[in-house]
Amino acid sequence: MPLLQTFGNDSASAYGFDNPPIPIIITHGVFLATTVGSSSWSVPTGITSILVEAWGAGGGSMGQDNTNGASSGGAYAQSTISVSPGQTIYYNIGAGGIGSQTAGGAGGASWINKAANSAPTVNTNGATAAGGSGAPVASPNNSTQSANSIGTTIYIGGAGGTGAEGGGGSAASPTGAGGAGAVGNGGAGGSSPSSGAGGSAGSTANAGGDGISNVQGGGGGGGSYNNAGGNGGLPGGAGGAGYSTGGTPTSGVNTNSHNYGGDGGRGQIRITY
Repeated sequence: MPLLQTFGNDSASAYGFDNPPIPIIITHGVFLATTVGSSSWSVPTGITSILVEAWGAGGGSMGQDNTNGASSGGAYAQSTISVSPGQTIYYNIGAGGIGSQTAGGAGGASWINKAANSAPTVNTNGATAAGGSGAPVASPNNSTQSANSIGTTIYIGGAGGTGAEGGGGSAASPTGAGGAGAVGNGGAGGSSPSSGAGGSAGSTANAGGDGISNVQGGGGGGGSYNNAGGNGGLPGGAGGAGYSTGGTPTSGVNTNSHNYGGDGGRGQIRITY
């Protein structure tokens, strides 16, 4: 965990200035993991406290002109926990939901736990960030992310845009909840605060753009009316809704390999010590 030390300004005091102590933050290191699945990390020598952060994966979207065709972004959660040097810390990184023609898959949860190789139940042991819900039920289900996450700080992902082929919601970030995708035909993807921008909106002639990836949170994929929705940015951006085969987006890129709704971005975890 970063340490806070203060040092007085002796030379200034000698001349009568009333300067406060100068804070200096000391960080020993950062461990970032992005590979989907379960693994573990060993606490380095001399470390007794760590900051753990988790991003849930984004949901996948659908087509078919559904009014809730876009999915929601993954949540963010953090906790500061006490540890011992050499202790094993377990973690899991959720997979992004897969987009489809008829129903998008939910994004997987990401978690970190010092007590067992499973999701923690209390924030003194770690953090859990819920994944985004898949379309067509992304908007109403997104409100359950807070209850399904564990942490001293929790932010929820952005909801999917309603209306035919709406944009996907963005991931939450350490600075706030994710932005919702734009409503209407071929809506743009939501933007994650201080991180990934949403994908561009498509149209009857253009595919939706992929959400922008950023280590602090991915943007949602853009929707497209009559073309493929964009994939969510990494980590945790939701896929944009689509309808059929599609090509070049109005801006950016579209990496949707199966057309229709875009895929959600995978999650990640980060440990600062």
